Amino acid sequence: MLGIDIGGTKVAVGSVTQDGTVQGEIMDFLSPVGSPEEFVEALLEQLREARSRIKDDILGVGVGCAGTIDWAERRVVESPNLPLKDELLGERIAKALRLPVVLDNDANTATLAEVRVGAAKGNSHVIMLTLGTGVGGGIVLDGRLYRGATGSAGELGHTIVKGNGDLCRCGRRGCLEQYASGSALERYARQIVDHGRLTSAAQGEDAADAGADPPEDYGRRLRELAAADGLNGKSVGELALEGDAAARDAVAEVAAWLGAGLANLANIFNPDMIVIGGGLSSLGDLLLEPARKLMEAHAIRPNGTVAQVAAAQLGNEAGVVGAALVAWEVLEDVTLPV
Repeated sequence: MLGIDIGGTKVAVGSVTQDGTVQGEIMDFLSPVGSPEEFVEALLEQLREARSRIKDDILGVGVGCAGTIDWAERRVVESPNLPLKDELLGERIAKALRLPVVLDNDANTATLAEVRVGAAKGNSHVIMLTLGTGVGGGIVLDGRLYRGATGSAGELGHTIVKGNGDLCRCGRRGCLEQYASGSALERYARQIVDHGRLTSAAQGEDAADAGADPPEDYGRRLRELAAADGLNGKSVGELALEGDAAARDAVAEVAAWLGAGLANLANIFNPDMIVIGGGLSSLGDLLLEPARKLMEAHAIRPNGTVAQVAAAQLGNEAGVVGAALVAWEVLEDVTLPV
């Protein structure tokens, strides 16, 4: 199957066998820009080019796309980072490539990849959170992706963790995405740059040694990054891994909110494992260990102790592999129209 991962910054395409093995190299293209129609036309041209470079016999296509997906209609309902709204993207790709196409949410496809061949292999009840610019989610129950009534289940980043909280890009307030994402990590770091300390909404105290003035050089490296226009979630995370105290306080704030989100997920789904993917997963135990402890403390028994919390393993391959695996699963049962 051809696996296609369509994100806000790049489009990745690869040929994937039924056991999740990528044949050859995954091809990356910059995500198109322009109007919705310009975007789709440029995307289709990229996919035609990718297909022409793959010599394998391709039986069908799996597509993972950022946004809310209508599974039955193969339609992108809306996407926060792509110029797509009510777009029958699956149908258009099928006609362009002359192959049956399955369209799914990109976090769903990444989740299936981690369950089949990644960090959650061997588990039947798995939740995945992808922590990047925003927060995506996927749900596997009894070994199968759970999509809900129309295919738009799994919007875990838009669960509410703070009533009347910060405004989210979705138009609602208090979403987990606003508190446990790469964008949130950058915002916490800027709070330190601007005010000299981080007031922890999650923990009700100043993260920088509550009640005491922080060390004189506290936040110096964050200020240097900000002055050089280099302050973002990735750079803050790198500083935290190097041991910078201020950057670690910003990460601790993300971990506190993530822990609250994990407790909710543990209570709702009672999963075997919660997999953390996306760019922030590179922080490893610096982020995951305190979030795990908070989940265990706040989830009801036995949910908080049953659920393992693990970093995703497949990295940038997850979207392509998962999209292809969705196609393998669906096309075993039905023949989709071209």
